[in-house]
Amino acid sequence: MRLQLKHSPRSILNQQFNVDFKGYSPIEVDRLLDEIIRDYEEFDKTIEAQQAFVLKLQQENARLQSLVVELQSKQSVVTPVEGLSQSDVLKRLARLEEQLYKQNND
Repeated sequence: MRLQLKHSPRSILNQQFNVDFKGYSPIEVDRLLDEIIRDYEEFDKTIEAQQAFVLKLQQENARLQSLVVELQSKQSVVTPVEGLSQSDVLKRLARLEEQLYKQNND
């Protein structure tokens, strides 16, 4: 979403004013407009930097979200049956290996 401004640094620089007999000092007006132009240029730089930073964060967020999905899928494969702790699973595995070893040696 681009900010809709009425003026740009160039439009401010090229702005022409009518000079009246009791008008403002053209030198003071020029100084103020020069300051405003510098501010606009700084705003443009800041906006560009912030947009680049947001894009970087969005890419990092997408990468981390895909990593979370990947880890969740791996976790569902590794998660033991409900009600069994890891030690219960290891004991059961040891008993099965023992029985398999006995069958192969008989």
